[in-house]
Amino acid sequence: MATLFEPMTRATSEATAARSIGLGLFRVKEITTAHGGVISIESTAGLGTTLSVKLPGD
Repeated sequence: MATLFEPMTRATSEATAARSIGLGLFRVKEITTAHGGVISIESTAGLGTTLSVKLPGD
């Protein structure tokens, strides 16, 4: 998961066979950080993954 937020990174499973260039999470992290927020991810094999974005409430 260390490379998940790097540009051009894609998951490699049949369940994620969507066509993309791998910029989605990279851009989410950039935008979140630019607004003073934090992004975190938790994953449990066989159960799923949770992505959280927290932004300041100014």
